Amino acid sequence: MDPGKLLTFLKEHRMRVPPELAPQDTYRILIVDDDETVRDLLARWLRESNIRCVTETAKNGVLGCMKIPIFKPHLIVLDVVMPELDGVEMCRSVKSSDAFKDTKVFLITGYPEDERLQKAMLAGADGWMTKPVTVKPFIQKVAEILGVNGPDERKSEV
Repeated sequence: MDPGKLLTFLKEHRMRVPPELAPQDTYRILIVDDDETVRDLLARWLRESNIRCVTETAKNGVLGCMKIPIFKPHLIVLDVVMPELDGVEMCRSVKSSDAFKDTKVFLITGYPEDERLQKAMLAGADGWMTKPVTVKPFIQKVAEILGVNGPDERKSEV
């Protein structure tokens, strides 16, 4: 099958586009959250937004770190509080890496008063948002961090 036709089919059916099929000017966004519903919804919002992107997900920081060298994300959307490897340590690991120090990190948290959020910001995170996350502010913040236009009018939250 022609890769262009396959890409069109996947987009028309709102299916995940593998990074290797994405055009060169497409952003790669890794979503790391221990809540499957949150991961899936954020990925869907991004796919349906006007931000040209492909997404990948991971259910914890360990798996997220394993995906970084393969997926090479431009942006990591990262839950602060997770088992095994939390968002603070993952952010610190990404930002201290020579290969990925320019990767943007966007934190989401249900605990804005938690000292972990402050530690992650000090570790170099590029922005944060409190849960519940709603679609329009989420897409706007992602667009802002990536330096692109991207407001979205749908209403929903996680």
